[in-house]
Amino acid sequence: MSIRAILFDKDGTLIDFPATWVPVLKTLSAQFAEGDEARALDLMAIAGFDIERECFLPGSIWAAGSTLDLVRAWRPEASAADQASTARWIDDYNARIAPQTASPIVDLDALFDELSLMGLAYGVATNDVERSATATMRHLGVDQRLVTIIGYDSVKNAKPAGDMVDAFCAVARVEPGEVAVVGDNLHDIEMARAGSAGLAIGVLTGNGAAADLEPHCDHVLASIADLPDLLRRLGQ
Repeated sequence: MSIRAILFDKDGTLIDFPATWVPVLKTLSAQFAEGDEARALDLMAIAGFDIERECFLPGSIWAAGSTLDLVRAWRPEASAADQASTARWIDDYNARIAPQTASPIVDLDALFDELSLMGLAYGVATNDVERSATATMRHLGVDQRLVTIIGYDSVKNAKPAGDMVDAFCAVARVEPGEVAVVGDNLHDIEMARAGSAGLAIGVLTGNGAAADLEPHCDHVLASIADLPDLLRRLGQ
C-alpha cells in the first residue's frame, strides 16, 4: 500500500527540542521548587533532564511522556483530582510559553510545499497538550497547513498507544497502512506499530540515537529534510 499521509511527532522532529523546552522546564521547575535551587534541579532530573550534559534523556518523561506523567512524578502524594488540576495548570502555562521559544528544525513551509506537491496530507501527533501544540504551530505559521493536530488530551490513550494514528486516519481519510509516522523517540515508533502505520521513520534531531532507533524503524533519517527524497526512492 502506498503512503498517502505523514503523521509527524512535534518535539525533536518538527521543532528543536532543547531550544524550545529547556527554558520552559527551568522556569517551571523553579516555580514548583518555590525558590529552592537544589529542589528545582531535582525536579528537572525527575523530568528527564541530564544536568551535567544539559540534554534530555531518551524515553524520559519530558521527552516522551504526558503532563500527567510529569505531575505524578513531581507530586506522587497528591490526590488524582489535585494531580489533574496541576496538569491543567502546567498545560495552560506551556500553551502560553512554549510557542515563544519554538524553533523549527527546518523551513517547515518549504518542506510542506514539497510534500503537498507529492500529493501527501500531513498532521501532528504529540504527547504535548493539544492547545499548546496548536499554539506552537500557529506561532510558526503552519497550523492551517496541517490536517489535524493531536495532543495527549485529544485521544483516550496517548503515545505509545495507537490511538493518535487512528484519530489522524479518521480526519485525513486514509487507512493506517497509508500513513508514515515520523518521530525522534521510541514512543513514536511504538505508536506507529500499535496503530498499524505503513511506515515508521526515525529522525536523529531529537532524543533518540541511531542505535536506539534503527532496530525498530523502517528507516532512520538525519532529519525531516531528508523525508521527501526517501519517499521518492520508495516510489511514492
